[in-house]
Amino acid sequence: MGTWKGLLPGRIAGSTKVSEISIFFMAMVFLLLSNSMVSAAPITLKSSISLSNISVTNLDALNITAKVVDAGSTSASAVASDIFVDSQTQSQRTSLGSVSDTTQGGKARSSSSLLYNQQANNIFMGNNYTLNSEVSLKKYGYAQALATVSEMIYFTALTSCDVIFSLDYSGTDDNLNPGLDPHNYSYAGICYQIANFNDSISLGFAGNVLDAYLMSPGTLSSSLHFDQGDSGWITLGASAGTSLYAPAPVPEPSTMLLVAAGLIGLARFRKQQKL
Repeated sequence: MGTWKGLLPGRIAGSTKVSEISIFFMAMVFLLLSNSMVSAAPITLKSSISLSNISVTNLDALNITAKVVDAGSTSASAVASDIFVDSQTQSQRTSLGSVSDTTQGGKARSSSSLLYNQQANNIFMGNNYTLNSEVSLKKYGYAQALATVSEMIYFTALTSCDVIFSLDYSGTDDNLNPGLDPHNYSYAGICYQIANFNDSISLGFAGNVLDAYLMSPGTLSSSLHFDQGDSGWITLGASAGTSLYAPAPVPEPSTMLLVAAGLIGLARFRKQQKL
């Protein structure tokens, strides 16, 4: 006894066979497209740092000759794009407060903030600083967020004295050093220096907030002696930065062949439907 196909006229049986092949290819294309449309969980990186109780002893024995703020490096910036862009020219930026950016489809997001208390008697712009950054990436794109502080004071000692610079700090990051991958990192750092120009001596600290004496929160402090007439400076820097970058995926040749075969199968199926 023949199969049910044998009971059908040749044209109908042939049409059924072509249709089955077409449906197979259609199913393969559907599975491929369904897999590509599965929502992937976004990757998020965060970093933050807070500086407080910033103090300099024996200020009455110092003549402050200049206070300098690096405007380009004392700001909060954020950029998000479907492709890699120049963050220096494309970022949203503010000198105080919060800023954010997101792509039209929402695949890349970034935000950062720089906050400090502005008072006339502060040795630096603020006595307390809070820096935050966060980026999120879904599938592909580029997101960078950065908050930084860079200041310095120049002075001359009016009398012989010991100058002590100290600050309290706390912070956290995802422990991704930008030196390992310049486009994917999460880093919170502090740097400061107190220097005596006459004696060519300087002391300070530079490093990740989590590496600062292996504890966070904590206190950093340095003391340096100045004779009358000696000049020097104290610099203060901090940064909270995050970045994520993943280029748009390029279809593999086998994937493109499968899509092409599926489209051919779909065309044949529609042709048979018209016959």
